[in-house]
Amino acid sequence: MHNDMSLPIALFVFIASIFFLVKSADYFTTYSEKVGRLMHMPAFIVGIVIVAVGTSLPELATSLMAVMQQHSDIVVGNVVGSNVTNILLGIGFTMLVTQKIFKAEWNIFFGDYTMLIAGMGLIYFAAHDGVITFAESLLFISGYVVYLFYAYGVHKTNHEVVVHAVQVRKQLVAAYWAALLASLVVIFLSSRYTILSVVAIAQALHIGTEVLATSVVALGTSFPEIFVAISAARKGKFDLLAGDIIGSNIFNTYVIIGVSGMVGTLIIPASLIAFAIPFAIFTTIMYWVILQDHKILPSEGAILTLLYVVFIVKLFNWF
Repeated sequence: MHNDMSLPIALFVFIASIFFLVKSADYFTTYSEKVGRLMHMPAFIVGIVIVAVGTSLPELATSLMAVMQQHSDIVVGNVVGSNVTNILLGIGFTMLVTQKIFKAEWNIFFGDYTMLIAGMGLIYFAAHDGVITFAESLLFISGYVVYLFYAYGVHKTNHEVVVHAVQVRKQLVAAYWAALLASLVVIFLSSRYTILSVVAIAQALHIGTEVLATSVVALGTSFPEIFVAISAARKGKFDLLAGDIIGSNIFNTYVIIGVSGMVGTLIIPASLIAFAIPFAIFTTIMYWVILQDHKILPSEGAILTLLYVVFIVKLFNWF
């Protein structure tokens, strides 16, 4: 199907698909929270799990669709690119444009960040032979289960305020479920056409699909995290900002690779092993180093943003 798509049409389809993917994921998150509260789910589940899944849903949907369409080389590129984008733009660009000093309670996120760095290391070692197998994918899923147990113990008191008593009519409950299912249908269709258009663009421009996945797709699917980050920074909610970025990257690393790898073996192109994965590890550690003084200055945000430009330029071999 994608072979019949011309470059202009493929570009239009890609932009439209990313737009609908991000919007439908936003609706899914909103109505998941409402349904979760109505069903009296624990505050932790609503506050951390549903929101984390929601902001990472575009990455998850495109990754699963890529595996099902025999383009599994897109998956790890999408995850690695999204993690880099979330840190360098979600944190760096946000601090640059808002001109605020980022302040975070480091002790809240110390364990979370350890899990993130460990996950990035796991990607590197699992990918070194060019594939991520079913057995290795189980390791990623197990890692996320460990994280959930840890996060529940540490963060449960911080999320008790998320759930409030909700009194609604029964017809509203049905409407919430209908909106939830409708958003899932749009997510499925938009992720499918995202992958189709990416493959068509890559073929037309003679660029590897993994390069587009690590750059353009990753940027498009990271919009929810970036929007949340800018909104949180403007309100001075820096712990929410840091939590969203770190939580999203942990979900990307463990769940998206784990679930996708259980659907089919993930192919890892040599270019990712040589540059993108090591760069993502470097970015993750650099963010950790910058956070040691519990704050990020706008000037440090400018450095992170510049690093993203370097990442893209190197990815496309423009120098």
